[in-house]
This record gives sequence, C-alpha cells and structure tokens, in this order.
Amino acid sequence: MRSEKVGIEEIASTKSEKLLAFVLGIFVFIGAIWAYQKIGDRFGPVSVYGEHTLKSGLAELAFTVALLSAGLFLLSRLRRRRSRYLPLAFGVIVPACILALFFASDYTNASSNPTFDLGPLILSLLGIALTVGSFALLQRYLARHIPSRRVRKGECPFCGYPSRGSAHCEGCGREVVGECSSCGKERRVGTAFCASCGKA
Repeated sequence: MRSEKVGIEEIASTKSEKLLAFVLGIFVFIGAIWAYQKIGDRFGPVSVYGEHTLKSGLAELAFTVALLSAGLFLLSRLRRRRSRYLPLAFGVIVPACILALFFASDYTNASSNPTFDLGPLILSLLGIALTVGSFALLQRYLARHIPSRRVRKGECPFCGYPSRGSAHCEGCGREVVGECSSCGKERRVGTAFCASCGKA
C-alpha cells in the first residue's frame, strides 16, 4: 500500500518555480551579454568596418560554449539528484542558446576575419553534439529510474497504465510479472529486489 506521504521529487514544478527560473534566465542573459562584449573588447575590439579578430572570435566562441556546457551539466546533475532546483538549469540553458544565436548573427552579418568565417558553424556543431549527448544521458537515466518509479506507484513499468495485479498489462499487453533469476519465483518486472528471496 502506498504511503500517504508524497516525495518532493514527485510534485510537479509550480508556476512560481517556472517564473523564478524565467527571471533567473533574464539576469543570466544580461550578465552573459556583458561578459560577451567585454571578452570581445579584451581580445581584439571590432574595427570600424565591423571586422572581428580571430582572437576575439575564438574567445567569444569559447565563452558561449562554456555557458552552454555549464547549463547542460547543471541540468544533468540536478536531474540525477532529483532536485527541486531543476527548473533553474533552464534559466542557464535558454540564455546560453540565445547567446549562441547572438554569436551566430554577429559573425554572419558582420564582415569577419576570413579565418573565422566558420565560427557559427563550429558553434552549431558543438551545440548539437552537447545537446544530443545530454539527451542520450537523460534517456539512460530515465531507462534506469522510470520503471521502478512506476512500479512503486502501482503502474506498468513500460507504459504507466494502472496495474491490476494480473500477469499482463491491460494498457500495452506486455508481461509485468516475470521469474526471479535467483529463486525462480514470481517477481514484478521493474522491481529492484525480489519479494521472495530479497536478491537484486
């Protein structure tokens, strides 16, 4: 029987939390734009013709990738810990993506150093790689944790349909009761330990 207590990680994010994550994103973006401009000035100011130096382009690219990487790392870390602070990770990722668009626009519209014409493409490829990598890690995490979480709630580990104690799920038709590899007795699919022998 399910406990009357609800774990904090099971409570959906509230509108207030999402609003605060949005506000955080605005302030992160303000700071990121300031840092982006200062980095560009420090490593080679833009000329009167709108030309960027190679150093400033690489420094701005490195800063943008670092901010995006920090946001994705924060998202991964908070997701793994089932933290209530997870929405704040989006307050870093979204400004990093906007900054990446700003960077791409900056180097596409202005006449930049010919050796750095590929800057937006490099940023695009790095961003794609980081995002797809983060998505793959998220899928691995979900594959490990969602089935057991669903079983604790009395649901099918595959589709989440309410379990009625039968051997097959009424929602997807899959077998939800299997055989324990240690003792051979019945064991619900998705459980961490066998109810008969206690082994994993």
